[in-house]
Amino acid sequence: DAPVVMIEYASLTCTDSSAFNAVHWPSIKADFVDTGKVRFIFREFPLDNLALRAFMILRCVPEDRYFATLDRILNEQNAWRNKDAIKGLARIMGTVGIDEQEVQACANDKGVGKEIFETQQANMKQFEVKTTPTFFVAGQQLDGKINPASIRPAIEASLAVL
Repeated sequence: DAPVVMIEYASLTCTDSSAFNAVHWPSIKADFVDTGKVRFIFREFPLDNLALRAFMILRCVPEDRYFATLDRILNEQNAWRNKDAIKGLARIMGTVGIDEQEVQACANDKGVGKEIFETQQANMKQFEVKTTPTFFVAGQQLDGKINPASIRPAIEASLAVL
């Protein structure tokens, strides 16, 4: 029931999504989301097959640990995004009780992969999302890749007119 809605489209392999998460997200979360001023919605938008598989794995995380694990995956992107990416993701998943065998099963769940891909395609068509991170704040589309610092002022402006 927060007065302003913020939607983020991100890819787990996108360096700009990772940078936003590290630099801008902590203060936005603390100042607006945690205080109930902004309702945050995260949307999976994989830009490549590795990001798709990473989201498939992330879907296996218990709901109450999803966002903490998402933050960790984005913040540790340089450590796992390499030729042994699934093993790197398995290391992170081990901290939430998901072993390597479960990680492999999650990464190979074609039904989940299809669902994520189809949702991404629908968002591209309906909302014209083309890159990550892309944000919508109170319905206004903002390009977080070109100007990530624009998100906070958009939230503040939306709150000021309430």
